[in-house]
Amino acid sequence: MLVAAALWLSCAGERDGQIRSDLPKLSTVGDGQTLKDFGATTFDSTADGVPISTDTLKPDTLKPDSPCSAACAGKLCGAADGCGGNCLPGSGCCAPKCQGKACGSSDGCNGTCAQGSGCCTASCSGKTCGSSDGCGGTCGSGSGCCTPSCSGKTCGAGNGCGGTCSAGSGCCSPACNGKLCGAGNGCGGTCNAGSGCCTPNCNGKACGSGDGCGGTCTAGTSGDNGDSCAGYPAETWRCVHSPMWNTMITQVCRNGVWATFTLTPKNCAACCGAYNAGCAP
Repeated sequence: MLVAAALWLSCAGERDGQIRSDLPKLSTVGDGQTLKDFGATTFDSTADGVPISTDTLKPDTLKPDSPCSAACAGKLCGAADGCGGNCLPGSGCCAPKCQGKACGSSDGCNGTCAQGSGCCTASCSGKTCGSSDGCGGTCGSGSGCCTPSCSGKTCGAGNGCGGTCSAGSGCCSPACNGKLCGAGNGCGGTCNAGSGCCTPNCNGKACGSGDGCGGTCTAGTSGDNGDSCAGYPAETWRCVHSPMWNTMITQVCRNGVWATFTLTPKNCAACCGAYNAGCAP
């Protein structure tokens, strides 16, 4: 189109054999584009009517714009890249990593993992301290877990966390095997029936016979006239201390009670079971 305009102007200027000075002059710039000069304003010869200031008419103004360089280094992936797009993995941006991590831990991009990011929320409320927190860790003090308390308690007692104290937790294991029922259990209590202790049995047995617990049946150590002798055979003799007389006495079991026979017998230790000389005054 520029060439056609030039030819038309050339022909128009020479139709009468003269060069017309009143016609617009043709001029070119460094890239070869032909322009028309009209006073102080230059119009593009393509006749699109867009004026170009003569003081900016330089070859550089006709060059294409420089490309935009995206800036993503140090930014989070997905953020604006400065060129109308978004930063994508591989552009130098940082992609937070929270999958499988505990919520509140670092996301690897100078932030912290929050709920909804794929992180795990530890759960320790109502659990025993030292148990799993559900996120690959353990419940520690201050996490809402419960610390069992067994020190000084008898094993088998409650630990304060819904469980029971077992050996190794600081509790005390009662020791009653081989002991007489009523004896101390080693933990501040007493041995009772069913704990492994032994209850002597002398009912119907003569004094001096075995009591079933490795001991010997005796007729007691203290008593007075009229005390019950239930469990002892009639005519069983014994020698005991009398609180009433404050001395040793001999007695015989008759009619269900102990009947006092004499004070200060000859041989108190020998008077047990059947009557013998030791029971005499």
